[in-house]
Amino acid sequence: MGAMDETRQGMSGVVLLMDDEECIRTVSERSMSRYGYRMYLATNGEEALAIYERQMQTDESIDVVILDITVAGGMGGAETIVLLRKLDPKVTAFVSSGYCNNPMMSDPEKYGFVEAIGKPYRIADLHQALQKAIGKKRGMTS
Repeated sequence: MGAMDETRQGMSGVVLLMDDEECIRTVSERSMSRYGYRMYLATNGEEALAIYERQMQTDESIDVVILDITVAGGMGGAETIVLLRKLDPKVTAFVSSGYCNNPMMSDPEKYGFVEAIGKPYRIADLHQALQKAIGKKRGMTS
């Protein structure tokens, strides 16, 4: 019962958000830090992979990665998740998009994601999805 209470009160975590829209990154970082999340931000897949790999070498590994499907002028979520899974087969990743009709959004597991988050997302919904994923991840590893 104690662990469940801790989850409901709020569990901080480390999140890597990849999105090419600066306003999405800025608002998400500001909002999620209020919930106690440590945020790392990337504008494309190349940056996200470099950050994830760097953090794997530290005591502060990434709990959840949020990948935008479409990135202007860079690697998007579809390509990034394949390479992330090669780095870490147990990576916990959400797919994010403003296009709800994308097959990755309707069947995220088929593409290697655990959750789909439509944009614009409500911060409360994002927080709830992160809490669920982090709780599940920590429950499996402990």
